[in-house]
Amino acid sequence: MPPTVRVRNLILGADKVELSPITRAVAIALAVPLAVFEFWLALYGNVSPIVLGLAFVTPLFVIALLTTSGVTGRTYLSYWDVSLAIATALSGSYLLTQAGALSEWILGISRFDVLGQISGAVLIIVTFVLMKRCIGLGMTVMVGILFGYVAFGHLLPGVFYHRPFGVPEIIEQSIISINGGLFGAPVAAAAVYVYLFVVFGKMLEVSGGGQFFFNLAALVAGRRQGGVAKVAVVSSGLFGMISGSPTADIMTTGSVTVPMMKKVGYPAVMAGAIETVASVGGSFLPPVMGAVVFVLVEFTGISYSEVIKASIVIALLYYLSVYLQVHHYSTMHGYGRLPDDQILTFWSVMREGWMFVIPLGTLVVMIEQGFTPQYSVTVGIILTIFFSWFNKAKELRIGPKKLLNVIVEATVMLAPLVAAVAGAGLVEQSLNVTGLASKISFQLFEMTQGMPVLILMLAGVITIILGMGMPVTAVYTLAAVLLAPGLVQAGFGLLASHLFLVWFAVASHITPPVAVAAYVASTIAKASPMEVANASVRLGMVAFLLPFAFTVRSGLLMDGTWAEICLDVGLTAAAIYILAAASIGFCRSRISPLIRIALVPCALTALFAWSMPLLAVTAAVAGCAILTLNHLYARRNAEPAAEPPVETMVKLDADMRR
Repeated sequence: MPPTVRVRNLILGADKVELSPITRAVAIALAVPLAVFEFWLALYGNVSPIVLGLAFVTPLFVIALLTTSGVTGRTYLSYWDVSLAIATALSGSYLLTQAGALSEWILGISRFDVLGQISGAVLIIVTFVLMKRCIGLGMTVMVGILFGYVAFGHLLPGVFYHRPFGVPEIIEQSIISINGGLFGAPVAAAAVYVYLFVVFGKMLEVSGGGQFFFNLAALVAGRRQGGVAKVAVVSSGLFGMISGSPTADIMTTGSVTVPMMKKVGYPAVMAGAIETVASVGGSFLPPVMGAVVFVLVEFTGISYSEVIKASIVIALLYYLSVYLQVHHYSTMHGYGRLPDDQILTFWSVMREGWMFVIPLGTLVVMIEQGFTPQYSVTVGIILTIFFSWFNKAKELRIGPKKLLNVIVEATVMLAPLVAAVAGAGLVEQSLNVTGLASKISFQLFEMTQGMPVLILMLAGVITIILGMGMPVTAVYTLAAVLLAPGLVQAGFGLLASHLFLVWFAVASHITPPVAVAAYVASTIAKASPMEVANASVRLGMVAFLLPFAFTVRSGLLMDGTWAEICLDVGLTAAAIYILAAASIGFCRSRISPLIRIALVPCALTALFAWSMPLLAVTAAVAGCAILTLNHLYARRNAEPAAEPPVETMVKLDADMRR
């Protein structure tokens, strides 16, 4: 199978259907009221969770059914697709008419009528259909097994036994329950936060924000050694912070940066890998961190500003690692800077893109001042629309037609993700009503014998396996439900445990064999997907190491005294500096394989010897000293430059005399 086809299936989970005028009209008719509802909710509204979930999920499920196909290669709608879409619309609408009763529902006492049970069953079935289409077989099978366990677990002996559940009760628990269900915390986070931030990112993109980020990155890093690759790192990080989707980031910024890197001499594999690791890091980078941060806020109850504060240092350390490796690689191979004609002055960049600074700056300031994220981003969207009219290029201004297109595109883009978060809600419900969550935590302790390091390693491996081909938000929601309770029970902090899972959910996008982000970059770079994935793992190795570090070094999450924070950050930065040199085999001069091997334990000791600060400092100093001595030795033993020919010396002497 050609790489392009495989990537397309991995990203979308289903073949896209060509929109006819009728289906596009239906998409517009559903997307516009949904957008109005979302803006009203952010500015003024307050509705019950069940109403919020139904008003959000129903139109998105219908749009997803009308814009994806269940059969590979088919680009038209079948009668089955249309029938499911109509049944979904009717079921959601009926349940919305029962909103008053549902908002006052008492589990175990209130009962669904026949139409309510049928409507609930339809929504559950459609969730499974869309999970299979948009996310893949893995998550669908997992949710199906858990649903089977709810229905038949009372037949199992021993620790996995639970009380019997009838079909009506299963439907009730799935639709309205304090234990999760279709409209649980994952869907609530998507409805309250994710939708608006997706629209905001799309607004910035269509009004020229991508070019502004590129120009800003070129100004910062373009004149340095390996400037082309460094521009890719900075611009992809800035854009990925807003988009929250590694694949979307690669397709947007990578289509510019990857060909530029190849043009100046970077191998195709390395160009694809640099773009990959730079793009996936956008999900770590405050102040937005993509959509996943809002699901984390919903799960943990920790404020958005606290999560941002805890994430900023570790995100910058990740990009420090990528930047250093790119610098060492570029210096070793002599790759130069960006051409002067592609680097604007600071005033030129600001003159062309000041209208993007105001919405982003306002968003950050409002969140810091205590406004809710949904209110802040709504103000950011309004400002983006207003200031887009200051663009010199008329095609970048957001008028009524473009605004409509943005809303429809953002809604269609979000529709597959809703299947994932709805499925994650079913997982949460299944685990909670059966008590399986606590049983999994117990088994986690049994398997690892209560050893914290082994628990973290197992949680990381499971998260990466869950993340094969799934969106970051969907991976995290599953991992948070399955694994987070066990990590907290093992003694790790609530925020550290959830951030650990977020980082490994993102890392799954560069981990072979199903490294979705690397596969996307490989199509642009025209390189082997597996080679790009392997190179991405090496460049992005800190994404696998830092989560272990910040679970034990609380200073990395800005928790502790200033002395503790400075010590933890300083040691981690030193470890990253040493690892970057060992990974590339260059730091101002070439490093022999033997010295590279010796550097690794120095870096790991500095990173993880948190209970022995003196040993960690000694290891960091030793690693830096080895690199310094290696450079001094290389300079001392470098061959002297060949003397120029006599004829050249005579000519130079004559020129000087003149």
